[in-house]
Amino acid sequence: MINSSVNKNPRFNVNNDELRQFNPRLSSFITKDPLAAIKMFQDQLNNTIKGLGEDSGMKSANNEKMAVSQDNFPKKTQVYYINFEGNFGSNHVTPRGLRADLLNQFVAVDGIVTKMSIVRPHIQTSVHYCEDTKRGHIYHYNDVYNLEQLAVAQDENAVSSTGNDNNGFKTVDPQGNPLSAEYGYCLYRDYQEITI
Repeated sequence: MINSSVNKNPRFNVNNDELRQFNPRLSSFITKDPLAAIKMFQDQLNNTIKGLGEDSGMKSANNEKMAVSQDNFPKKTQVYYINFEGNFGSNHVTPRGLRADLLNQFVAVDGIVTKMSIVRPHIQTSVHYCEDTKRGHIYHYNDVYNLEQLAVAQDENAVSSTGNDNNGFKTVDPQGNPLSAEYGYCLYRDYQEITI
């Protein structure tokens, strides 16, 4: 998984059955509070991989979302994700079994996909350059489907807009100067809708 040039899979699979044998309370925590659990596991995974990279003398390109290099030019970095698999007991349902008592819980749904949209990129972070001021700008965009932002909002009991912007893709800076987008440095997330 770490050698992304060979594997190209940034997901680490955690088997819920093995986790339940090791620590039943942790398995229950994942099922009952998935946003906090996923954030906790992913933060630990990315910190561990970053530590492995530093120990082996690799460049710290495997840390979180976007870093700024020494010449203040942003560069992409690899982010790793957690994937839970296995048996989820009463939270393993069919589409008809989805009920209100399963809200905000981790559920596994088995069904037949009847409709699928194409995979589209959703902007997460945009990088811009202003010719007038000779400065670079980085903007982060809120996404209602981003688990990291949902977990932060749940912790703070409110959605924070600090450093984030929902007003669309930026074409001018706060002073009104035109911005040109550096599309190669922007971060995107694949988005797809399915009907089960």
